[in-house]
Amino acid sequence: MKNSSKTRSALIEELASLRRRIGELEQSEAERRQTEEALRESESRYRLLVDQSLLGILILQDERIMYANDMITEKCGYSADELMALLPIQVMALIHPDDREVVWNRMLSRFRGNKEPERNECRFVVKDGSIYWADVHTNVIEYLGKSAIQMCIVDISERKRAYEELQFRNVLLSTQQEASIDGILVVDEKNRILTYNSRFVEMWGLPEKLVEDRLDEPVLQFVTAKTADPPSFARKVQYLYSHRQETSQDEILLADGRVFDRYSAPMVGPDDRYYGRVWYFHDITGHKRAAAEKEKLEAQLFQAQKMESVGRLAGGVAHDYNNILSVILGYTELALGKTSPDDPLHDDLQEILIAARRSIDITRQLLAFARKQTIAPKVLDLNEALEAMLKMLRQLIGEDIDLAWLPGSNPCLVKMDPSQLDQILANLCVNAQDAIAGVGKITIETGKVIFDAAYCADHAGFVPGKFSLLAVSDNGQGMDKEILGNLFEPFFTTKDMGKGTGLGLATVYGIVKQNDGFINVYSEPGKGTTFRIYLPYHSGEAEAVRTEIAAEISRGAGETVLIVEDEASILKLAHQVLDGLGYRAITARTLDEVMALAKEHTDNIDLLITDVVMPGINGRNLSDRLQALYPGLKTLFMSGYTANVIAHHGVLDEGVNFVQKPFSRKDLAAKVRAALDTAKI
Repeated sequence: MKNSSKTRSALIEELASLRRRIGELEQSEAERRQTEEALRESESRYRLLVDQSLLGILILQDERIMYANDMITEKCGYSADELMALLPIQVMALIHPDDREVVWNRMLSRFRGNKEPERNECRFVVKDGSIYWADVHTNVIEYLGKSAIQMCIVDISERKRAYEELQFRNVLLSTQQEASIDGILVVDEKNRILTYNSRFVEMWGLPEKLVEDRLDEPVLQFVTAKTADPPSFARKVQYLYSHRQETSQDEILLADGRVFDRYSAPMVGPDDRYYGRVWYFHDITGHKRAAAEKEKLEAQLFQAQKMESVGRLAGGVAHDYNNILSVILGYTELALGKTSPDDPLHDDLQEILIAARRSIDITRQLLAFARKQTIAPKVLDLNEALEAMLKMLRQLIGEDIDLAWLPGSNPCLVKMDPSQLDQILANLCVNAQDAIAGVGKITIETGKVIFDAAYCADHAGFVPGKFSLLAVSDNGQGMDKEILGNLFEPFFTTKDMGKGTGLGLATVYGIVKQNDGFINVYSEPGKGTTFRIYLPYHSGEAEAVRTEIAAEISRGAGETVLIVEDEASILKLAHQVLDGLGYRAITARTLDEVMALAKEHTDNIDLLITDVVMPGINGRNLSDRLQALYPGLKTLFMSGYTANVIAHHGVLDEGVNFVQKPFSRKDLAAKVRAALDTAKI
């Protein structure tokens, strides 16, 4: 019974244990069912999340697509079934050919156990052949109990396009900056460098390393230091920094003489935020110089036009004025010849003669300035010609002034009328004398110089070529810029009334220009003056200059002289003078009268004296016409100003006999005798 009782008790215990086990199993099954339900709900939520995700999602397993959400199917243009039906080799067709190798290698790495998350960019090929860029995040996951690759795909095409556009704009901006002829500097709101171009560094003469070293600090200090007026420029800069909305444009003068056009504008965003400032620097030095040169040339043109007008006026006046002076001079000389020195009229006539001769000098100075005087150039050595003039010049300037003569070591040859050289030296020395108060010094020097084009480009007024130099310097009071600007104007003078005509330097200027030279004047108040005259160097040998010696008035031996002049008073005077000198003078005023006299005095006219300019015919044509009838006829031309009939550019034609109006009795007698005694050329 006892054993039976144990067996029953054991059975009850075993039954209780079994019941507990059944309860546990029932509880475990419920939990399992709850877990499975939770998993199903979680998976449902995950699938819903994945299906509705804005990311394209692919799950690959065994190199095939096992899952594709709506976003990826929409992007690729394939349905999910079409994607999952693709073979492994077809899957890679979704990738752009240029990116396939990289993507495939990374996929293989995943399939072979690499579980590290990765991210890369590649291009996907849409079903219709279009392309879009994607940012792909790859992870290894468990899918359906097996390892799988999940790809989260973000369309970044717009971002790529924006980036490429940004890159293009950066390249474009950089290229534009570097291609610009302007220096460009961009600073931020704290005036630190954001960017600059190489032209900026070049224009300001700055080492690029210096600019790079200043990127984190305000930068315009070293620019300011380069300007001609740093404090003024610094004030302008500070003003613009404190007035951020203002633009500004002005000119900057640099210490080295260059001029920049400066433009500065603020960088302001749509929200009125201030981002910094842009500076542009444009080199206008050449423009400024060109403008100055243009202004100078315009002034020279105006001066030339003015001088041409004066010259025309002088020529027109000279013809009539010199005729009148010839009459005054001639009849005064005739009257003096008829009075004795003790005659009460003698002194009065002498004063008239002196006044007439002064008037002649003024007229000839004006003609010299206007380059309308007739000249007979000769090849001269300035050294020899000036050496011969020193005695006369020392007498001219007086004993209180020392005259220093510094001739060049080599011959200084020029081709000009010797009388013009006399005029130049006399006028310059007289002006130097007037500039010296009391004791002083005048220096005359010569030399030979050559100017090339490069030198002349940097020295206004100079002309390329080989020149003989004539310089006259004094240690007198000097001149200021205002006087220098008017120095060669006719009738401009700083002398007191009655002490100068204002034609001396105008005469020098005209002579120099007539001989194709140029003149430069250097002067400062209190430091004296130097005139440097450059005349074209002439190769060859100097000609001997004959010095006229005062002699008896030449007389005639009964030769017949035909005088042709439309001015009755001149005609009458010439007839009276030549008749009194022993010539047989016949006169005519018109062509008809000339031809009648020519026929009347066949083979009996030795010399034709004719005015160059006459109504109906000029003197040259008249001479040619008569010489056709009488080959042995000689001609003496007379005129009050240069005419192209017998001269070109004021230079007397070779072999032409000429007497300048107004002339004295002695001058006319000498010219007539010379014309008769010279063999016809």
